[in-house]
Amino acid sequence: MRWFEQQLDRSKKIKKLLTIADEFAYTLIDPPYFINYDAFRAEQPTMDSLRWIKLADPKGQVNVLRPDLTTSVMQKLKWRKSDGPLKVCYNASTFTQSFQGFNDAKEFGYEYFNAPLKSGETTLRNTLDRVIDGLSLDAVIECSHRGLLTVLTDIADISEDEQPVFRDLLNQKAWGDLTQWLTGRKTKAPVQSFIETVSNYQGDLSGFTDLLNASEYAPMFKSIIEELLAFDSQTSNAVVIDGSMVDGWMYYVGLTFNVYDASVPEAIIRGGRYQVSNSDIEAIGFSVQLDALKGGQS
Repeated sequence: MRWFEQQLDRSKKIKKLLTIADEFAYTLIDPPYFINYDAFRAEQPTMDSLRWIKLADPKGQVNVLRPDLTTSVMQKLKWRKSDGPLKVCYNASTFTQSFQGFNDAKEFGYEYFNAPLKSGETTLRNTLDRVIDGLSLDAVIECSHRGLLTVLTDIADISEDEQPVFRDLLNQKAWGDLTQWLTGRKTKAPVQSFIETVSNYQGDLSGFTDLLNASEYAPMFKSIIEELLAFDSQTSNAVVIDGSMVDGWMYYVGLTFNVYDASVPEAIIRGGRYQVSNSDIEAIGFSVQLDALKGGQS
């Protein structure tokens, strides 16, 4: 009976998400199950490929049972910049393996291709707020921007070879190790202090804007602040800026965010602005982790 109740509850939530998709004119699609191993490996060089489920076709081509839905959506659409804007949604699963066995994670996602800067962020935020309200989540939105990492590496003159270490220390919030690492590479004290202040910041966008504008590096953050403002322009479900949040997915190029609910320890919603592989298209979107919702509101 418990299994039946969970399936019924999930079906109700999917129906709500489909209703919201229809309200905002998203087209429902079915992403492919398999993606090319070499192409996905090139797009995600830092991911653990040992967890991917690999299969070879009759011609010997190695494919991966999709560990990521955004990449599968990209492959399905083959959308071009000249094709104009497009909003799609999907209800599908990702597949990985671990010591515990086969993992099937169910997601519902919204993607906006060729989304204009700033207006795309506002559109996605409107969709996100409807999802949060529709699912009755007690939500906290933690937000950052991929450009923060780029600017901080430029300010500190961090080489390409050093960037993975710097990114990992930020992502792990390893402040003591970060200080030691910056000191060891002889990063100037004022630069080190600024990096530590930015990466330690957790608060509202107004305070974060004041922090950046008070620095000598303010012009370097102008476009980042504008995009964050577009996302944080709504009155409901306030955003918390996390200066250390650096997502592991390499395709993100702008806004990134996670949504947490008081009843669930993991992120229920993840998203941001990303570059569509092998193209000049940018898109913005997010996915709802349906399995994480089982402990939330009905």
